[in-house]
Amino acid sequence: MNQLNEPLHILVNNAGAIYSVAQVGVDGVDRCMFGNHVGPMLLTHGLLPLLRMGATPQREARIVNVSSRLEKNAAIAEWCQHPSNPCRTQEYQPFEAYGTSKQANLHFTYELSRRLTGQQIAVFGVTPGMVNTQLGRFNWWYGLVAPLRALLLRSPAIGAAPSVHCATSIDLEGVTGKYFGASKHGLVQEVVSSTASRNQTLNKQLWECSNSLLGKTDADWMPGS
Repeated sequence: MNQLNEPLHILVNNAGAIYSVAQVGVDGVDRCMFGNHVGPMLLTHGLLPLLRMGATPQREARIVNVSSRLEKNAAIAEWCQHPSNPCRTQEYQPFEAYGTSKQANLHFTYELSRRLTGQQIAVFGVTPGMVNTQLGRFNWWYGLVAPLRALLLRSPAIGAAPSVHCATSIDLEGVTGKYFGASKHGLVQEVVSSTASRNQTLNKQLWECSNSLLGKTDADWMPGS
């Protein structure tokens, strides 16, 4: 896309995978964290020049990062110390690893929003709720719970409502750094993320750790970089 040199107005980072066993890439980073957080952060960095092209005084460009209510169960500080392990202990816990990756989405959202202040690019976090998708397809038990998923979980259309709202709503012009979810009927509303996700010290720690893994510096995120 950078080679096309075309303006980009909306970027939705909706990466989500959960693994039943620990997997570490050749870079030494847990696979769940890399796919759900580090990769989208790298993609966002690469597309920032096009987003700046798409931003105008009349209409901001927008970045939407899809998190999860499961972000409340996270081990961000521990992961920053040991990027191969997103859990509090050496024993791998799939939902804790996923929660860490989803809280990382929010730390990234809040810190990026702060750093892009005044650049006509708004950044939002969203939670789709518990949605009947293919999120857990890599796990052996996923097919066994198909009837329960259909009965208890909301539809993908309702789950997508917060992302669509943040990407397109005129009512959000001039707003940034907020977190949105939806009721079971699809009514979009601002929600409050965990206290840990809003911790500015953790925001900066996650930013610095992720930047280091990507080989980036703060200057690489500035206009003209």
